[in-house]
Amino acid sequence: MGDASETRAALVKAAFQVIAQQGFEGLRTRAVADAVGVNVATLHYHFPSKEDLVGAVLDELVARFKEEAPVSDLPPEATPADVLEAHFAAVKHWARQAPDVQLVWHEFWLRSMRDPALRDRVREVMTRHRRALARLLNGEAGEGLRPALGPQTASALAALLSGLTMYALVDPTTDEADSIYRHLVPLLTTSPQPASAPRARKNHPPPARRAP
Repeated sequence: MGDASETRAALVKAAFQVIAQQGFEGLRTRAVADAVGVNVATLHYHFPSKEDLVGAVLDELVARFKEEAPVSDLPPEATPADVLEAHFAAVKHWARQAPDVQLVWHEFWLRSMRDPALRDRVREVMTRHRRALARLLNGEAGEGLRPALGPQTASALAALLSGLTMYALVDPTTDEADSIYRHLVPLLTTSPQPASAPRARKNHPPPARRAP
């Protein structure tokens, strides 16, 4: 194992995969340390408590959302239709290319129902996503979007996309999101042309990040 920052990053990634594969019930500090090839004392040097480790995993999860989501490929001049296309393409992306991200996210969501401290952080992540979606939909090119639900459009879309992603995790072969996208976009945008299926994101590795 390399320097301290590399060890810390490796511990976070190992814990991330344990949660993805076994849920929080399977998260044991010794198992995480063993996966990285260090002792438990080293793990506790970086994360004095299990809650500290869990918080670092949530930070890693948010970072992967930002780096790997198809919306991250959009140019600054993207239109509301482009934003919608990228978000619906994400349903298939998460289910088929990076299911571990969504599995860990749903584990955090479930745990937050019983952990008030974690609930605040999970709610913050959800609120930031909805606000970011609203900003994208109401950017400089916002004239291309119908005010179908007024200020609640982003919240309604976020809820719809969350449900579609959950179903796609159970059945990764489904193209339900594509069908809904084709029928929904003409209702939300001023474009008279029917929408085609959202384009899949180019399958390239996420950009390198400095270890936290």
